[in-house]
Amino acid sequence: MSKFLWLLAPFFPLCMHAQSANTQWIPYYHADFTVVFPADWELDTSHQMNTSFFLFSPLTDKNDQFRENINLLVQDLSRFPADLDQYVKITEGQIGSYIENGKLLSSERKSAAGRPFQHMTYTGKQGKYDLMFEQYMWVIRKEAFVLTFTSQVKTYDQYKTVGQKILNSFRLKK
Repeated sequence: MSKFLWLLAPFFPLCMHAQSANTQWIPYYHADFTVVFPADWELDTSHQMNTSFFLFSPLTDKNDQFRENINLLVQDLSRFPADLDQYVKITEGQIGSYIENGKLLSSERKSAAGRPFQHMTYTGKQGKYDLMFEQYMWVIRKEAFVLTFTSQVKTYDQYKTVGQKILNSFRLKK
């Protein structure tokens, strides 16, 4: 038996990698959008902080106190009409007001599924956490859709791939 285990030992790292690469992803369907996320992330549709949803990463260990997350905020613009350019300008101007030490790192127009959107990244501090924000924004008719991935700066590289995969899976139905 020990010879058998010894022969398999070189393959354990490959098996572990295959398992992590084959993470199960599940869809969340809403009347206005769809998004796909890893099965070990928690979906919260309680509308806390006026969001349509939150997706929370699992904690990594007993010392982990911050759950990386993605949320969607839908803002009614009917009283203050704005197109995407105007909305982006306002949002960029508010980063320093809403987030301590807020710093815009990038802001660029992109397109996916035939829809233009703004992709912004910025950093700032909330409480004891130095955070990195990656945000996609659309303005459709009289609504702004703001999809935000939030991570600690120190763990951003660890979560960047999964965060961007979730962001890029988001599709509006409007």
